[in-house]
Amino acid sequence: MIKKYLHTRFRVSDLDRSIDFYSKILGLKLAESLRGQLARPGLPPTIPRTRRKPGTLSPASRWIERKTSPRGSQLAFLQAPGTDSEIELRAFPSSGKVEVPEDLVHLAFEVDDLKKCMADLKKAGYPITDGPTTTSGGTTFIFTEDPDRYEIELMQCPS
Repeated sequence: MIKKYLHTRFRVSDLDRSIDFYSKILGLKLAESLRGQLARPGLPPTIPRTRRKPGTLSPASRWIERKTSPRGSQLAFLQAPGTDSEIELRAFPSSGKVEVPEDLVHLAFEVDDLKKCMADLKKAGYPITDGPTTTSGGTTFIFTEDPDRYEIELMQCPS
């Protein structure tokens, strides 16, 4: 039986741009290591790490360790506050264009200040695609999209 939820993978077209969105705009933190999560039959227990030179990435992602899978895809793991599960971002250009069908999947995050999040999204050029909507229980939420158009729900619960 399942012991624990670990991570979800999202294939992205531009790893640096996605890291910027999730870390700089949403505030997720880059995970320090893979902690053996990718050890599967036929794969080595660890994935080689490469460090990019300063100035080759945007300021938000300049010092992260990048992982390269045995098949050549670039990986980065991010973690939201208050959880130990991760989002795996994977760029693999040779597998074709990333096309996310509408309403396929979305990520939902609770935030402290939805108005500030909306202002940060607007300033960075990301659209509010739905909302704000307030439920009868007092929770207010919006939807936006990441750089590859994965749907993101941000909600502020009543205090």
